[in-house]
Amino acid sequence: MSISNSGVTVQNGAEASLVVDVKKNQDSDPIILELKGAAHNERVEVFSHGGDGVLRYQSRLCVPDVGELIQHILEEAYNSRYSVHPGATKMYSDLREVYRWNGMKRDIADFVRVPRIHREQDSIWVIVDRMTESSRFMVVKTTDSTQDYAKIYINEIVRLHGVSLSII
Repeated sequence: MSISNSGVTVQNGAEASLVVDVKKNQDSDPIILELKGAAHNERVEVFSHGGDGVLRYQSRLCVPDVGELIQHILEEAYNSRYSVHPGATKMYSDLREVYRWNGMKRDIADFVRVPRIHREQDSIWVIVDRMTESSRFMVVKTTDSTQDYAKIYINEIVRLHGVSLSII
């Protein structure tokens, strides 16, 4: 806060925790360190240092590929109370105003496409009942054992339809 003849000026010094994490972790990413050196020597024009020493690409924060930082940014943007589960295009448009990382568009598309509760599953098991001509789609992991598949079958199919006379 500063006081002058024209009045009082109040500055908000608060920063989003993700922005702080990005700034703090930039020195942990070797690619960003290399780009920082190139920007310092003025060998690249689109990258620059702000007054805070943080690497930026056309005024956007360069996000280091460190730990789960990118995942946290995606989750924060997707689950924000100010957006209603945005699609990939909207989410990319919003995030690219502040952040930049390699493969950003692909990462966002993958994040939005795969339902949150099924991120660890990577396959769909299709069970077809030829008699009723109905199908059930089960999200599973390719690493599941036959015992896991049997449990899923009993919990989902037998529970709803009873024991089948034959399984082909």
